[in-house]
Amino acid sequence: MHIHHVNLNTGANWRNERTGAADPDALRHLRDALSAGHGCVIGNGIEIDADAAGRCLTLRVRQDDVLVITLGVAAHSRCGRGLWRALHAMHPHMQGDPGRPPQAPWCARVEHDGKAAALDTLERELAWAWIDYAP
Repeated sequence: MHIHHVNLNTGANWRNERTGAADPDALRHLRDALSAGHGCVIGNGIEIDADAAGRCLTLRVRQDDVLVITLGVAAHSRCGRGLWRALHAMHPHMQGDPGRPPQAPWCARVEHDGKAAALDTLERELAWAWIDYAP
């Protein structure tokens, strides 16, 4: 299994295979906290809050109180279309077609700060936490 990842700032896209993800219990705990609307502090000044809608999740990742990235994770295409459009509406210069999301499951990233590249592993783990355990 894989997730389609897209960077909406640059248009870069890649497939993320399931190998090497974090501990399933840790991912389940993270998913439960986020889907219940609770934020998480995971260390290094990184805070995450999220909103779930069906099998889709919008995550905001802050580092030292600065919004660094917004992630949209779609486990199903039904909710994915609206999420894809909402992510494109965040900034006027997003790449890709707002009417054509990738095939689910997917994770799309909107970068708000230059620190975003340092969060690649976290992005991957958050996406798998939701895809593996989405309600």
